[in-house]
Amino acid sequence: MTAGERFEAPRDDLWSSISPLLPALWLPLCAVFAVAFLYAVTGRLAYPYPLEWLEPDTPDIVARILARLPVYGDPSYAFVPSMKTPLYYYVVAVFSPLFGDGLVAGRVVSLLATAGVSLFVWYFVRREGGSRLWASFGVGLFLATYHIAHDWYDIARLDAFYLLLTVAAAYLLRFASGIRGAILAGLLFAAAFFTKQAVLMLMIPTLLLYAFAERSRTVVAALVATTTIVLGMLLLHIATGGWSSFFLIEVPRHVVIEPDRIAGFWTSDIFMPLALAFVVSVAWIVSLWRADRGSALFYAGLLGGALLIGWAGRANIAGSPNVLMPAYAVFAVAMPLGLARALGACSSERGWKRTGCLAIHLVALLQLAVLLYDPRRAIPSAADRALSDAVLAELRGIGGPILTMDDRAFAKRLDNGSVGLDYSLIDLVNDHGSAVTAEFQNSIIGAVRGGRFVGVVDPPDFLRDKVGFGPPRALQPTPPERPNRFTPRTQLYYPVAR
Repeated sequence: MTAGERFEAPRDDLWSSISPLLPALWLPLCAVFAVAFLYAVTGRLAYPYPLEWLEPDTPDIVARILARLPVYGDPSYAFVPSMKTPLYYYVVAVFSPLFGDGLVAGRVVSLLATAGVSLFVWYFVRREGGSRLWASFGVGLFLATYHIAHDWYDIARLDAFYLLLTVAAAYLLRFASGIRGAILAGLLFAAAFFTKQAVLMLMIPTLLLYAFAERSRTVVAALVATTTIVLGMLLLHIATGGWSSFFLIEVPRHVVIEPDRIAGFWTSDIFMPLALAFVVSVAWIVSLWRADRGSALFYAGLLGGALLIGWAGRANIAGSPNVLMPAYAVFAVAMPLGLARALGACSSERGWKRTGCLAIHLVALLQLAVLLYDPRRAIPSAADRALSDAVLAELRGIGGPILTMDDRAFAKRLDNGSVGLDYSLIDLVNDHGSAVTAEFQNSIIGAVRGGRFVGVVDPPDFLRDKVGFGPPRALQPTPPERPNRFTPRTQLYYPVAR
């Protein structure tokens, strides 16, 4: 035995002892993100006011479903339909007998959906050959994006449920064998569409690319999804007298695009928080091309479609980071598989490639570390609740029904005939040339002039131009210096001049 050989043997033994411990660099952070998520949602679930200004849309629509009122119809001062498909609201209505028809039922559905997405991330990584450790990394990475998604995983909005249906459909398309699995995948894609139409931007490229590898099953899934979507939209159109088509197709055409967001999506939303996840995921898909083109095509379609949803959504002037949730889920599958593949290529080598193994685990650590956040910031503070209580007290002191133009939540809690409108009003009014928009505005003007309300909160320009109001009154006695997402949007109350 040479001196070199005598020196090398202990190094091999040392490496064999150290290498299994390297996941300990990042595995504790996965546990930290799971605990942080549970801590945040526990402190938010029963909060009586909106966690996000769009939340009140859900209990309003659910209340209409429970009262057997139409979800889509002609807009008026009393109700403006959503420009989203309705499946989520019907699911929340099923949970309402247990949790009430308010915000809690919607939040419970979103929480269960997020748990389901986490489970599918685990299954994806395991079925593609990843170890339990790398599957844990995938779940940890997904939960780590909770904060950069503006904490949307547990709010009473449709996004978490639509993501669950989308991920489940993709899983069945990839792993379920036979025609039955393809049919179920197509039905789930259609269900995702009837929760949020944006799924088409993910479904179409995924099916198109995967058809080159799994033609028969993918064609069946595409036919089932397309047929179900077309027939469902047709039935909705007939049942609602055409109003569903107006709100689901016509109104979204008039969203306002912000040019600065087109490039800002890549710099602010992708590369700043998720550069390592993006690079590893793309590199993994490229590396699959020679060994398994079917897998490469499937994940290229899935990641490309998820990024397209995020890009298009963020280009909308009102687009929030929640539109990136599909991309976050795909990164949570692709990044651990990419790291595991890279680790397998170098773990049995000596010399500098051992440094590469260490670097792989450091990449996992750094990506998670970049996403660290304080979960207390996701929970409304006592001051947030006190301010909302004060605004509600101010509105109750008015002594009559009011119309709130930018916040449904307070009008619903007044329980005195008050009516609230929110973002649906903005979407509709953007369609400037529509006769429906003109009739809708006349409905509001007529109701206010006719004495239906004693005053209006934050009236838009078209209403102030047509109705005489008295001097406005501030509704937030001590507004915060730094408003946050829990700060009430209501600002000024305008009494109707008599």
